[in-house]
Amino acid sequence: MEPTTITFDALGAQQRLDPRLLDTQGAEIPDPAFEFESSDPGVATVSPGGQVIARGNGTTEIRVRSRGITGVVPVVIEQSGATLGLLSGRDQAREIGQSLDPVRFQLTDPRGNPAEGIPLIGEVTSGGGWLEADTILTDAEGRGSFTWTLGPEVGTGHSLRVRVAMERSTPTGETAVTVTARARPGSPATLDLLTPDEISGHRGLPLPEPVRARVLNVFDEPIEGARVRVHIAGRSTTTLESDADGGVAAEWPLNQSLEPQTLRMVVLDGLDGGELERQVRATPFSTPERLVSVTTPASSDPPGTELPPLGVRLLDRAELPMADTELRFEVTSGVGRFIATPDGTSASAVTDGVGEARSPAFRLPDAPGVTRVDARVPGTEVSVEFVLTAQLPVDRIEVVSGDGQSAIEGQILGEPITVEVLGESGLPLEGIPVRFSAERGGVEFPLVISDEGGRATTRWRLGWGTGPETVWAEADSVVRAITAQALPFSEGDPGVHTPRDLDPSTHRIELVFGDAVPAAARPILQAAADRWSRAITGDLPPIFLNLHAEACANDLPLLGTVDDLMIFVQVQEIDGVGGTAAYAGPCVIRSAGAFPVVGLTVFDAADLDQMMDEELLHDVALHEFAHALGFGTIWSLKGLLRNPVESSDPSVDTHFSGFAAREAFEAIGGTAYTDGNPVPVENEFGGLGTLNGHWRWSVFGSEVMTGFISPGTSPLSTVTLASFVDLGYQVDLTEADLFSLSFADYLALRRGEPATGHEGGIELGDDLYRGPVLVVGPEGEVLGELRGDPPGTPPRP
Repeated sequence: MEPTTITFDALGAQQRLDPRLLDTQGAEIPDPAFEFESSDPGVATVSPGGQVIARGNGTTEIRVRSRGITGVVPVVIEQSGATLGLLSGRDQAREIGQSLDPVRFQLTDPRGNPAEGIPLIGEVTSGGGWLEADTILTDAEGRGSFTWTLGPEVGTGHSLRVRVAMERSTPTGETAVTVTARARPGSPATLDLLTPDEISGHRGLPLPEPVRARVLNVFDEPIEGARVRVHIAGRSTTTLESDADGGVAAEWPLNQSLEPQTLRMVVLDGLDGGELERQVRATPFSTPERLVSVTTPASSDPPGTELPPLGVRLLDRAELPMADTELRFEVTSGVGRFIATPDGTSASAVTDGVGEARSPAFRLPDAPGVTRVDARVPGTEVSVEFVLTAQLPVDRIEVVSGDGQSAIEGQILGEPITVEVLGESGLPLEGIPVRFSAERGGVEFPLVISDEGGRATTRWRLGWGTGPETVWAEADSVVRAITAQALPFSEGDPGVHTPRDLDPSTHRIELVFGDAVPAAARPILQAAADRWSRAITGDLPPIFLNLHAEACANDLPLLGTVDDLMIFVQVQEIDGVGGTAAYAGPCVIRSAGAFPVVGLTVFDAADLDQMMDEELLHDVALHEFAHALGFGTIWSLKGLLRNPVESSDPSVDTHFSGFAAREAFEAIGGTAYTDGNPVPVENEFGGLGTLNGHWRWSVFGSEVMTGFISPGTSPLSTVTLASFVDLGYQVDLTEADLFSLSFADYLALRRGEPATGHEGGIELGDDLYRGPVLVVGPEGEVLGELRGDPPGTPPRP
């Protein structure tokens, strides 16, 4: 037989058999007749003339017969892959971590027939993805498909190489194909909560740290710019955007309830099936902060008097009343006693629903003397003291010195005021509270306890305005008047200001002008201060100050009662034309709430004429007085300034985090701002003193509290007024000017174009007064000093 075996690698391939018939001697018999037969025609067929044709993969035998003799030729048909073609799946695009549509191939043998059962091997050569199966077999049509999942790399660098297994390859065309794909950034798949889901905090106050979470994709990589909705149950809903690390931070002011409170974060536009919601549960607590008296015993009572119960109210750190708290009343000195208690020296009480508690009735000793009673939360320093005086009745008050003096208005009288408290027999009475009150101006010590000679002394600062003035000394309902004459000031007198009559419910702002402030500028400055007095409506308790002249970098001592804010206004050389036009800030603040009580505003003498000539002085003063009220100067003390910059860096998301200002910002068009959290604070322009303390000029444009005062109108926006709500003030938002965000310069800068919005006008420069700042208590006592100068900053003039 020729050939003795046949092997085909393609369907339809053919080969003729050439059999010969031999006799027993090995000689060929001429012209024999042959019959051909295939044992499996599905694998191979044979023609009557011996032509073998491949029909399908497998093995068979061709039997050849002649004259009773049979020969066998084995036939093997095993297709090989000759050409691999891509049917579908080229240049697909999906998000990272997502599966593409199946990538389909077809393999043909050397004769172009579909090649069945041949291994195709796939390999992801770039992009970090993977295949559902690395090796597949072609089907009856020579086809096969791979399921390809993209890896974590964003972009076009994803590729898949598919080839025919080497042992089944007979190349006549391409036997390997490379397919590329593009990966888009992934959608949020997980919200990873960084804050514990069970926390605690003081009711009525913001949590010390914001609630933090990270938005991640399917590869646990951070996603920037994801929108996260934050919902505080029963309070508010806001939307934040994740930063470059995928992080979001939500400020959470707890409400006044002691019941558990919840904050919920939900990622918007997240991947279906991902863990896109998290909830934090806060358990509020209440910590005693201070006790205040709700009953005011008389300054003194006759010996043996039975006094009504002593009442107190307990407040926590949020100034909220604390109920169901045990208090202890204890006599710390003197011989007065509680009535109906075992030893008379101590008693207990529990606060009611409004935080109040009362002691038993109290009996003064039978002889003159002072008894001190301490009310306290046991185990703490939270206390209040009652001074109970048993004293013979006051018969009269005599003036020892200080009556009938005269001085220029607003000045301190040269001689102290001294009075003597006398009883019925004309004997001096010791330990009598003497209250001094001024018709105008103020006294150094409003309450003085008479000494062993019955005397009490204070100093008197006259009010503004000319004519007679009176101070009253009052003890045990006995009153004595002391008079003085206020003389008019001349142009050279220090301390000149314009007196005003304001509604007592407003936030009074008293301007004290230095002698270098021109007369023509004073009404303009006063109008700016009046604007703030109309906008800030809440009245603060008057506070008496007796501080040295250097306490606010001016030549005048701080002596007298301030209600609500006193601003010293000066004109002096700062840095010449075109530098810092003015600077301002608080120099004395209250310990409660950090509200400024005394401020300083200094205008550069070199720039003042330009401000007046261009009619910019009013807007500059409005701007600077805002700093004296706390705008940009007490933000850090209040925890409202986020991500401050040390130098110009527009990549940093510097912002003001107060809720009221953020809501106002969104209401005037701030929802279109996408470069960070609201409200954007200056992080690029203006240099030291403008950065971190003003609204971002590229967003707010001509608004009065950017670092630039524009020619024309500089509106006072609701955002600025709302920021004072976040500082703790009561504010009338209707005092705002009409203003909305246009984003013209913001969009120009994002396009890489120059911005021109602050051409002309005045660049205010380094206009924040940085200290020192004194902190005073409710009685005007100095509690400490703050210094805000960054390292290397030269001192102010």
